[in-house]
Amino acid sequence: MKITVDLDDVLGPYMPAFLNFYNERHETRHIVSDLVTYSLEKCLGVPESIIGPLVDEFAMTETYAKLPVTSGAYKILKKLKDEGHDLSVLTFRKNETRFVTEDWVSKNYAGIFSDVAYTNGKSTKGELAVRMGSRLHIDDSPKHTRSVAARGIDVLLYDAHWNQHVGFEDGLYRVNCFSELQGKVARVEDKLSQVYHI
Repeated sequence: MKITVDLDDVLGPYMPAFLNFYNERHETRHIVSDLVTYSLEKCLGVPESIIGPLVDEFAMTETYAKLPVTSGAYKILKKLKDEGHDLSVLTFRKNETRFVTEDWVSKNYAGIFSDVAYTNGKSTKGELAVRMGSRLHIDDSPKHTRSVAARGIDVLLYDAHWNQHVGFEDGLYRVNCFSELQGKVARVEDKLSQVYHI
């Protein structure tokens, strides 16, 4: 099965690192639990005209280049790879971060992903997931999970403070941690085998 996986806040914790960067710049004390929606503008109370350039600036930092790895992620994804699944990273990051992003993926997830695809602000994740032949997508963003699910692709919503309000329809399942992931993937694979008689 082709599986696409988001990078930031799924493979590595982006938001805590960005908030530290933001807090240092603005002398604030925001914490991850303050992020009750996916919109940084709403949660931090500042306009996009401030957030956008800061996100771009953060992408040029050593902290961004050296994000830690999500606990348990490598081990579970390696098992999925060994079971024969084809895994790709599908990220909202820009092409300008390609070198840093692919270096991080190759160092932290060596041998796991066949490629890295970037929306680059020009495509939705749903559009790219279809082009990539994805049967299952893993993401933390309500916006991106809806975009993918709307195209009939099953989605695992990786649990985060900013997605607690998301309801669950057919084809959308919550995953609280990577240790739960393998069982949920098997469930989706089972469902697809019945639909497509695989």
